[in-house]
Amino acid sequence: MKKYVGIDLGGTNVRAALINAEGEVLALNKSASNPEKGAEHVVKVIVDLVRSLPNQEEAEAIGIAVPGLIDVEQGTIKAANNLSKLVDYPLTEKLSGELDGRRVVLANDGKAAAIGEALAGAGKGNESVYYVTISTGIGGAAVIQGKVLMGRHGFAGEVGNMIVNERDSQYGIMNKGAVESGASGTAVTRKGKERIDASIQHAGEVFERAAQHHEEALKIVDEMTDDLSNLLSAISLVIDPDVIVLGGGVMKGADVFMPALREKWRSKLFEAMRDVELVPAKLDEPGIVGAAMYAMTWEEK
Repeated sequence: MKKYVGIDLGGTNVRAALINAEGEVLALNKSASNPEKGAEHVVKVIVDLVRSLPNQEEAEAIGIAVPGLIDVEQGTIKAANNLSKLVDYPLTEKLSGELDGRRVVLANDGKAAAIGEALAGAGKGNESVYYVTISTGIGGAAVIQGKVLMGRHGFAGEVGNMIVNERDSQYGIMNKGAVESGASGTAVTRKGKERIDASIQHAGEVFERAAQHHEEALKIVDEMTDDLSNLLSAISLVIDPDVIVLGGGVMKGADVFMPALREKWRSKLFEAMRDVELVPAKLDEPGIVGAAMYAMTWEEK
C-alpha cells in the first residue's frame, strides 16, 4: 500500500506523520515550530521531523497543511497571522529540495481536513462530501469524487463570510451578519462575555450554562443554531452533498446544540433532500491525515 507524509504546521507546533492510503497513521513526530525564528528554521525543523520518521523514504509525496491563505500552484503562503515570516517564502520548493526531490504540496488546513474526512473519516465512501469547521472561525470545503473543489481563487467553500442574519454587527473583515461573526467559537465566547459573565473564556462555558438551562446561554445557543442552519441549508441547496461533516473545536459542545441544529437545518430543505446526513468529524488528526490525503490526490492527477 502506498504511503505519504502529512505535515500540520501551526504557529506553536508542527507535526509530521507517515500515513498509508487508508488514512492510518503509521508513525508521528512533533516539535515546536518557532516560526518567529524565520522560514529557514521552520524548514529545518520539518525536514528533521520527516527524516526521523521510520520508513519515511517509502513516502510517495508530502503534504503540508497550514492556517491561512495559500497559493497552491506556487506552493507559498499568502497570509497567515501566526506564520508571517513564511509569507511568500518558496516553502514547497525548499522542502522538496531537502527531501530527495519528492513532490511537496501545500494546503489550507481547512481544505486538508475536508479531504481527510472525505477519504478516511466521517465522509468515507461518499461521492460528495461537504466539510464545515466550526472553531475560532468558520470555514469549509466541498470534496467531489475525491477532489477538493478549489474555485478560481482557491477560496471555494470558505463559507465563514456568508451572511446569515441581520442581527450581528460587522467584525473585522467579515460581512455584517456573517456566520463566523455569529456562530463561531469566538462569537459564542464574545456573546457570553457581553451577555452573561465577563469572565467567560471559551464557548464551552456558554454551552455548560445552556445545559443547566441558563436563559441567556440558551438564547446564545439558539442564535448559533439559527445561523448555522441557514448556512447548512444554503450549502445543501447549492451542492446537494451526500453528507455534511462538522468538525472543529466547537463540536466538543455538540450534545448541547446538535439536536436543534439538525431539526432547524432539515426544516429549511425540500422534503426530498432530508435524507442527507449531518455528522460529526471522526479523525483524531485531521490536519496531518488530510495533508497526506491531499498529497495523494495530487499524485493521482
